[in-house]
Amino acid sequence: MKSRSYEGHWHRWHDHYRRPRPWPPEGPPRSLPGQEYNVDLLPKVKLELVVPEARYEEVLKTLTAAARSGKIGDGKIFVFDVAEAIRIRNDDRGETAL
Repeated sequence: MKSRSYEGHWHRWHDHYRRPRPWPPEGPPRSLPGQEYNVDLLPKVKLELVVPEARYEEVLKTLTAAARSGKIGDGKIFVFDVAEAIRIRNDDRGETAL
């Protein structure tokens, strides 16, 4: 009995799944057996802020209150420590550069 070998067809599968697709900005069309549907992505806004530590809590409370709608897509806030801030124009450093 001859065993089934997919070795010769590997490249077809690989090319099919690895090839870049020219999908529209809303993403690839999704399909279920017998029907097709679109995935509607929510518009996104990215804010990057550097805030003095004295105003940290105030800014977090203001941002969360303004962005909260209670629905999916309200967003996330990531908090990082900034090691140094430098204003290039006049070489101000630290909080004076903010």
